[in-house]
Amino acid sequence: MALVSSILIEVCVDSVESARNAAHAGADRLELCANLGLGGGTTPSLGLLKSVQKVVGLPIMAMIRPRTGDFCYSDQELEVMLEDIRVFKEHDVRGIAVGVLDKDGRVDAERMKSILDEALPLEGDHSPLVITSFC
Repeated sequence: MALVSSILIEVCVDSVESARNAAHAGADRLELCANLGLGGGTTPSLGLLKSVQKVVGLPIMAMIRPRTGDFCYSDQELEVMLEDIRVFKEHDVRGIAVGVLDKDGRVDAERMKSILDEALPLEGDHSPLVITSFC
């Protein structure tokens, strides 16, 4: 059986200009964020998504992160995340990049299940889950 030899190049972007530059440089897919320089990025606005979609014909993964800092979210923040997923699904994103940890720094399986259930049938990088190991 032959192995797949291609590599998917996904570039994190947080502006129309950076999305255009990534596309011109050969990116296969974009991870769209806001505030990359401020704590690793947050959920992008719908306006940014629409603007990037107008100028770049690449699949877009949307970061779902309501704030910078740790990845332990309150019930209210989780509701914001779920609503963001609903909105992005309506606007043709390919998938999401998201992670939720518990107070011990482990994946919060219950909350991640609710997020992934909401996100279906969106795609991810073999999994729509990107996790950082701190809380």
